[in-house]
Amino acid sequence: MRWFRCSRGYPALTVDQVATRTGVGKAAIYRRYASKAEMAFVATSADPAMAHLLLHSDPGGAAEPR
Repeated sequence: MRWFRCSRGYPALTVDQVATRTGVGKAAIYRRYASKAEMAFVATSADPAMAHLLLHSDPGGAAEPR
């Protein structure tokens, strides 16, 4: 989820976006993670910088793909 450098943060994150960007189906994501929250938790646990990006963001900003 490193590509999700988003100024909108966690509320704007969707499983659809992650599935599209990574090239997998939503079912594959939900087989591994029970929810968006769990997926984000795992991603931010592995990358503290990602936690900062998702939690400290401007809700009015636009996505910045990576």
